[in-house]
Amino acid sequence: MTETNIIIPSNDHSPEFSQISLEPILGNLTTLFSFTGNYSDKDKNAPIFINTVINNTVYPMRKIDPLDTNYENVVDFIYETYLPNGTYEYLIAVFYSLYGKKMIAYMKQMADLTFDKFFLRDINPSMGNT
Repeated sequence: MTETNIIIPSNDHSPEFSQISLEPILGNLTTLFSFTGNYSDKDKNAPIFINTVINNTVYPMRKIDPLDTNYENVVDFIYETYLPNGTYEYLIAVFYSLYGKKMIAYMKQMADLTFDKFFLRDINPSMGNT
């Protein structure tokens, strides 16, 4: 009979995903949009995946520092993309699974990336000389 040592990671605390942001919130075809957030887990467990979902299309996020594995402290994640003009709905999906338990956390936002509306918001037509 062969003995096998199995190490079961601790799962006493739920992970946290915070500081979710989209920068910038307005732009045009040449604007690089960055979706970011901070993941931490007091049990030091890595997430299975963290995705940005834009208009129902899934994009994987990556660690900003690929060598950062200290999940007890904050690990920063990012997804960067160029987008055509339009209005977008996005969410961040965080998934981890231990002992068959699963958790998905969502954060929904609306981002208006329409170039024309960018100008309408920044220029007040009732001001200035005509």
